[in-house]
Amino acid sequence: MTKNIVRTYQSLAFFLALALILNMPIIILASLTPMIFIAIYSTIAWRRLKRIPGKRFRVMVQAYPNPAAKRSKVRVKLIVEQLGEEPIPVEIYFLLDGLRVLEGSERWIGVLGDAVLTEFSITSDKIGVSVLGPLYIAVKDGLGLVVREMELHPPIPLLFLSDTPWRSAPPTSQTITGHPSPGHSRTPFMGLRDEYRVSLPYSQHPTLRDVDWRRTARTGGEEVYVREYDRRRKADIVLGVGTGLENVEEQIITEILHLAYTHLTEGSNPWIMFYVRERLVAMPLTRGVAGVGLEKPGDPPTGGIIIHVSRLRDLGEVKALSELSRVSDLRVIIPTSTATLDESIELRASRIGLRFNVVELK
Repeated sequence: MTKNIVRTYQSLAFFLALALILNMPIIILASLTPMIFIAIYSTIAWRRLKRIPGKRFRVMVQAYPNPAAKRSKVRVKLIVEQLGEEPIPVEIYFLLDGLRVLEGSERWIGVLGDAVLTEFSITSDKIGVSVLGPLYIAVKDGLGLVVREMELHPPIPLLFLSDTPWRSAPPTSQTITGHPSPGHSRTPFMGLRDEYRVSLPYSQHPTLRDVDWRRTARTGGEEVYVREYDRRRKADIVLGVGTGLENVEEQIITEILHLAYTHLTEGSNPWIMFYVRERLVAMPLTRGVAGVGLEKPGDPPTGGIIIHVSRLRDLGEVKALSELSRVSDLRVIIPTSTATLDESIELRASRIGLRFNVVELK
């Protein structure tokens, strides 16, 4: 049922209970009659609506720019396509967490035929992670009384930082801090190109591209040497942002974006992961003309490396990380200081077998 009908039903139930206590037959009858009607009507209509599957709807959501600066405008574009033939009355809406609507509306009500397109703008007055969604659709009957709610799209984490967090390309030489730069990485999880290792004699017919002409020339042409390469691995690298970070959240997100951009330029697949609404949501990062961008959210990839920064304040997050650690190489970093060291956090992580490091903020 719709929220208004549910509230009406609850109010009627309250008056019915009060009337039974005070023994007031008129109020009992006045309350009981609409309650019976709502119950019977809802049951009959629900039997028809429950046959409508969620895969009947195709959804596309775009939120840009993301990341964004604090109080800047983020445009949201929503397209919902109905694959059925019969138009149906629906209500489509986003849940908003710490977000403020600037233009348009996050809710669409009407009869959905083939497709609907709606746009609106939102912003955040705080720095850190805000959440847009999940996106729900409420399918109603002809009178708009009975509804079947379905989640069409998972929540979308939106990053709001002090400044517009676009990243310029880093230099192509080794940095003073030893941080790997494009073309100079020695980690096997970064890079698309093969790395030259050694030249060896070749007995078959090599391609001209693979011949090491200098070494072949030294033999007077008697032996042909070809270059042999070590292929770098291309892996999924997930960088997670968890709970309890508060005043250092922006700093951590900024550092993660810097690191992710470096991985992008090396050719790997960096993701950024958040714990939102009792679930872990991952978003692949992309490199565009403007800098770093976030793509469609979904479940975190398995099989790669996951580095999750969190103080593990939420028990649901701890449980979700424990399940994820069974299928991925998960390592938790707990930022702390000597003044706020919480031994219960370490004990909690140890009990469930999480691999973690405690790192001082300074």
